Amino acid sequence: MPEYNIAVPSNKIFQSADIKREPPRLMLIEKIEYPEEGGVLISYKDSPFPRKIAVRPDSCFAVFNAKRFFIEQIKFFTSRPIVYFVGLFCLLAPKRLFEKVAMNYIRSFLETTDHILSSYYFKSKFFCKSGRELFRVFAMRYVQSKEWYRALFFILMVWELDEQYRFRGQDFFCLLDKEAFLKDYKKELKRVVKIMVEREEIDEVKVKLNRLFKAGIFLISRRKWLKNQLMFLVRNLDFEKVRFDEGDKWWTTARVDYRYGGMTREERIKKWR
Repeated sequence: MPEYNIAVPSNKIFQSADIKREPPRLMLIEKIEYPEEGGVLISYKDSPFPRKIAVRPDSCFAVFNAKRFFIEQIKFFTSRPIVYFVGLFCLLAPKRLFEKVAMNYIRSFLETTDHILSSYYFKSKFFCKSGRELFRVFAMRYVQSKEWYRALFFILMVWELDEQYRFRGQDFFCLLDKEAFLKDYKKELKRVVKIMVEREEIDEVKVKLNRLFKAGIFLISRRKWLKNQLMFLVRNLDFEKVRFDEGDKWWTTARVDYRYGGMTREERIKKWR
């Protein structure tokens, strides 16, 4: 097959002189494979490991739009004073009322993301190894539910096509101790979340994630249904299939926004390249 490349102009095209980083090196695609066990592997020239990502501009753009919609929803519900009303409702609302309001919102949200993404949903066999494992476990419980099936594919499309989310998710499972979680989920979640927040390179992101994670743990502790879903996921998931393998470790060395494995990019390059 022919090699693919993209044109990368130099920094002189920008108005700002603050852009110090050199443009990314040109990466030539040598081949795209579809292994029998599943997934899509893209091999680049001079890279020892293939990339586990089905990159297509149209699907990436659709995922970006759906993800931005999700992020804006999070920003709204965690902004003051809205966050206080949301917290009080989650804490005090009767179970039936909470579930009714939550499901109505989820349906509305998923109708929007489904409208954006439905033409680009991958067949489950073409997700990466960790994505296929997540699909296997989620499908055990949700494959018959239209709303949760949409939610599953929204999560997995972001997981598949946005490596900053997938690599953080894999780092989460590298840190999580399954036995400790099943024994005391709240204590183990707090331990892992604290480490992950500390690994973020941007202080502003640390503050936002710390607030978001605390809200999530609080909500899980107050709603037994949510706790049961999380317990089901952790109990049935094969952690070795969702944690970093050697190829994943190599590709994290291209990122500078998070200390994967607790290491800076320079430290990861020395150890994982």
